[in-house]
Amino acid sequence: MIIKKLTEQNAEQFQKLILDMYSHLENLEWFSPMPTDFESVKDIIASPRFLVLGAFEGGDLLAVSSFDYKCGKLIGQNILPQDCTLENTVEIGFTMVKSNCQGKGIMKKLIVVLEEIAAKQNFEYIFGKVHIDNNASFKSFLSCGYTKFCEYEKPLKREEFLSFIEKKILKPTTENKAKLTLQKDILSVRYAIYIKILKK
Repeated sequence: MIIKKLTEQNAEQFQKLILDMYSHLENLEWFSPMPTDFESVKDIIASPRFLVLGAFEGGDLLAVSSFDYKCGKLIGQNILPQDCTLENTVEIGFTMVKSNCQGKGIMKKLIVVLEEIAAKQNFEYIFGKVHIDNNASFKSFLSCGYTKFCEYEKPLKREEFLSFIEKKILKPTTENKAKLTLQKDILSVRYAIYIKILKK
């Protein structure tokens, strides 16, 4: 398996991976809404806000994970430790593994490589946010030495849930859960923050 930075030439593979992820989701709340159209996916790869890594085998894209360098919302809400700043902290974002490749430790390998890059870029803290019911993701963080720092509640946008239901890319059970979520007066989701100190 080869882990490398995605380029625009990988945009179609990345797009298919996102669609695969959404079509196999158990709960739409587990992932922040991501674009599914080709041009937007290509823009994510090209954006300086993200560093997107892919795990490849025989040319096939099996998984992705990324840095989100703009984790300012969480820092601004005092969710992270007090000495976390935009300059010394980086977030691991939209990690996803192809549905038929899950349970093989690929996410853990991506996290390890991202940590190595973060250390070389002189970040002191690295963290990920995980839906409190997403057992596979938080086990990957724990196995890499991360500590659960806190839980927090994030507001959800009703229109984003509606847009994904309208796309007809969710499996029926996930679509039904999304519709139940939409029946709530106030939409929100609980995440846990898993954090690791890279250097002191």
